[in-house]
Amino acid sequence: PKGVFNQLVNLNKLWLNSNHMTSLSAGMFDSL
Repeated sequence: PKGVFNQLVNLNKLWLNSNHMTSLSAGMFDSL
């Protein structure tokens, strides 16, 4: 079903975003 696929895509985007934020904050802490 299409709804399930859309949910998976949204989850993937969320995961990528949180992953990106984590590496960003890690980089900031590294430069402190």
